[in-house]
Amino acid sequence: MVNLNGKDYKLYYLDTCALSGMVKDRAGFGSNLLNLVLDGGVIAISPYSIWELKSSPSIYKDVLDVITVLPSVLLKSNQSLFEDEFDNFINSSGTISPITSHLIKGEHARNGVDLIAIIDQNVTEDMNRTFAQERKKTFEILESKPSNIYSREQLSSPSTIEVSVSFGALQLAAVYKSKEIQSFIDNTKTPFPTERFPSITSISYMAHYKYLEQKRTGSESDIVDISMASLYPYVDVVITEAHQCEMIRQIKTRHDFFTNLKAITIRQVRTENYENII
Repeated sequence: MVNLNGKDYKLYYLDTCALSGMVKDRAGFGSNLLNLVLDGGVIAISPYSIWELKSSPSIYKDVLDVITVLPSVLLKSNQSLFEDEFDNFINSSGTISPITSHLIKGEHARNGVDLIAIIDQNVTEDMNRTFAQERKKTFEILESKPSNIYSREQLSSPSTIEVSVSFGALQLAAVYKSKEIQSFIDNTKTPFPTERFPSITSISYMAHYKYLEQKRTGSESDIVDISMASLYPYVDVVITEAHQCEMIRQIKTRHDFFTNLKAITIRQVRTENYENII
């Protein structure tokens, strides 16, 4: 939820395919999507979608034309979100927001100029290059999950998956805060509590379920989908492709994670069939 002008709204996290589909098929999918989202919700967009959309300038422009006149928010990157979680863990700094900045439609947004400025400030090409470097490192970590640690038979057990997920989350956390984590372990003589960090735990869960089938060969491009999952614990609804929704369903059912998240497939929006929302 996000509070805008004293009113609570659900955060509808749209992936890149949903955003591009919104402008490619305005009368069909786009209309259905906005009818769904704008009934008590706001559009939530990640920096990763912005970077992906920029590779198709005409589609990117069309998406900006839509989101700059509708209630929309720009979400944080997974690194920024984890750093907020870490600060909250160390300093008990309070509630964590996944949002870079709020935007309200109409005169408050000055016809979208504010949102464009927010995007320009928070989704830079330097950040994209940094993410590309981190993506390679992240892929090297997650590529070993889970088959190089546990056998397929062992990973049929939810409890074993949860142990492996915690280990994967610890490795991801060390990418950003290795010295601080080591200091915490040395000073407290206790394991680092990855369960206090929903963003990296979410990434690790999605990586495990993406690679649970040992024969599947991953690629660095998978990391974009996996990294976007860092925001899942902080939004109300995600609209994405069917395979991503199925992984959310399995994690939600088997591990009591993503308990407050609803996942809707692009096909469900297209057909307006919401009977079996996860």
